[in-house]
Amino acid sequence: MRLACTLFLFGLVALPFPVSAQGPAVEVTRIAFRGNVAFPDDSLSRAISNRETACRSKWLLPLCVLDLGFSIDRRTLNIQELARDVLRLRGFYAGRGYREAQVDTLLTRPSDQTVEIVFEIEEGLPVRVSMLTVQGTEGVERFDITAELPVRAGDLLSTINLTATRDTLIQRLQNRGYPRADVGSVSRMPAETPYEADVTFEVDPGPHSVFGPITLTGNTKLKDGVIRRLLPFAEGEEFSAARIVEAQRNLFAIEMIQHAAIDEMADPAGTVPDSILPLQVQITEGEVHRVRTGFGWSTSDCVNAEGRWTSRNFHGG
Repeated sequence: MRLACTLFLFGLVALPFPVSAQGPAVEVTRIAFRGNVAFPDDSLSRAISNRETACRSKWLLPLCVLDLGFSIDRRTLNIQELARDVLRLRGFYAGRGYREAQVDTLLTRPSDQTVEIVFEIEEGLPVRVSMLTVQGTEGVERFDITAELPVRAGDLLSTINLTATRDTLIQRLQNRGYPRADVGSVSRMPAETPYEADVTFEVDPGPHSVFGPITLTGNTKLKDGVIRRLLPFAEGEEFSAARIVEAQRNLFAIEMIQHAAIDEMADPAGTVPDSILPLQVQITEGEVHRVRTGFGWSTSDCVNAEGRWTSRNFHGG
């Protein structure tokens, strides 16, 4: 029965006619979830496209009770998105460890103009991380990149947390001298224990690198020395992606600078070794001077005027 309902919904999606040909709009007065234990209704409702009619604001509740149209956000059934909502919910569960979750829909019609949607969910058993291994860190023993990772043994096998763990490992390496670090992951679920996963992160740190020559471009009014003092790194120091982010914050704090980009210098000839990372700091400057005027009138002062002249580089830095 569940398979037949799902195939019916997908058949509606595949029909080559516009939505308007599917009949008059039907208002969705209620959306409910049945059988969900691991995740609350509000989390599941954010994962789907169809919405139920609701009051636009809690401050308008008295008007909504009176059924005044402007206070109510009326929603109609999108039958094409309903089939996709089933897939969205299954993907929501699968991405959080519930790979056997099944979703079905039950539609009831309180009237010819309204419909209620119930998503019936069978969550099934979740897959958990039984063992977590990080390989390839032999060359970076001087600091621990595996401490307090988003994924730990016993957690649900969540693709969200797996991605967060990969990003965390890469970020830690890039902040400690490995700008070209990469991390892959493999999850294995033995046939004898299908609800337990052995997760392995394979680290490729790449060469340890230092900051190379720093080239400044685009600054015609600001002197090189001013910009270099805003950079929290210098040539020959250990590379750190966090320092590049800090440098961009420092540059954007200067009113004269409209835009600042820090990128690796291209090396088409391949003459720069991998252990050196030359950078280009590209600056887009704003106006040095700004003039502002204003006029007004009041009963006490009659007519008044104001003028303001601002120099963003008064000392010629």
